[in-house]
Amino acid sequence: MKYETSFKQHCVNLVVKEGRTKVSVTKEFNLSQGLIKKWIDVYETTRTDKQLDLEQRQRELEKENKLLKKENDFLKKRPPSLPRTKTCKICIY
Repeated sequence: MKYETSFKQHCVNLVVKEGRTKVSVTKEFNLSQGLIKKWIDVYETTRTDKQLDLEQRQRELEKENKLLKKENDFLKKRPPSLPRTKTCKICIY
């Protein structure tokens, strides 16, 4: 059976970019695991170095964004700082 290129790309994206397992995709679309593996292999051999670099950079930025969101949530939960006290100026003559 022939599958359209857009369908193949959709299945590959589910595994490669969205992190789904091959088993879940094969069950959802009633495919064989060998077939989905073949499509993924073709996809991985046709990617360029620039695409690989961009995907790696995207993963790094997503990881950093997740960390920054955690830090921001922590700071939001923190009690407010003590009010500043007036400082005295000392002049030395």
